[in-house]
Amino acid sequence: MRRQILISAAIMLALSCSQGGKVDFPEPPDGYTLLLARTEAIGLGTSSHDASWESGARIGVFGSKSGNNAMYVLKKAGTGKTEAEFYGPLVSGSEVSAVYPYSEGYAASASAFPVKIPHEQALDTEKSMAEHFLSVCGSAFAFLDAGILRFHYPLGMLAVRFELESPIVVNSMMLKSMAEPLSGSGTLSADGKLTMDSWASSSILLDCGEGTGSQDNYFLFVMPPAVYGSMTLNVDVEGEGNIAFRLPEVEIKRISETGFPISSVTIKSDGLSGFGTEGGYLEGYVKIETGALSAFGVESGYLEEN
Repeated sequence: MRRQILISAAIMLALSCSQGGKVDFPEPPDGYTLLLARTEAIGLGTSSHDASWESGARIGVFGSKSGNNAMYVLKKAGTGKTEAEFYGPLVSGSEVSAVYPYSEGYAASASAFPVKIPHEQALDTEKSMAEHFLSVCGSAFAFLDAGILRFHYPLGMLAVRFELESPIVVNSMMLKSMAEPLSGSGTLSADGKLTMDSWASSSILLDCGEGTGSQDNYFLFVMPPAVYGSMTLNVDVEGEGNIAFRLPEVEIKRISETGFPISSVTIKSDGLSGFGTEGGYLEGYVKIETGALSAFGVESGYLEEN
């Protein structure tokens, strides 16, 4: 089955092969200034792609001396480019930072941004991987470095898939870490490090709605970037007669989540006729494989499963 994964244009940081034509732009009004912003490459699996700005993009800029979520607007000549100028009211200070997209009333400082990772995340199979990631992660952040605001997303994503002879219907999944926090509130500092609060949760619950088939679907967890020593996965599925039961706990030994690049876990049956149930338990040997989503390539701005 051919599966298309598209970086949503609605987020304005979109995969683009077109540079677009140059558009004349007037000088900013008095009291306004220009800031140079650059989008860092977005990684999906083993591939890396430039992300470009789209017309109408707005960012919130913070200065340690003056300026608190000042709205800056993309200069039109930057549309379709990875590096562009934004104009807005003057901010000042030894530290300057920004958030994308702009949101009125957003509270932060020039040296740190609050980051929230929901404990309960909902899977929507109508969304691409990137759309799912952005619906949870939401914002990209930048700290002024050598005169340039370099935007990147602070979280990572884990994709779980099944390769079973007999497909199952998944109701929900619970991902647990033995030591590292997975959800809750944290702070992103100027060095790019995300520090989770002491009361953050070590688990994420993925709600699969009324049930999602294991065949041809990825089950996605948005989580902090880290190297996880050991995690466990509990999968609740729907059996015959609409009777729900839980599969045996799956242990995932060491997996890396470093920024937006996706890591994957594959759960498969090995050398058996498939999975069956008896007395509410899953029978069969479960084989776990981890790695990057190397099966994905790029063609005309789309990700397609080969």
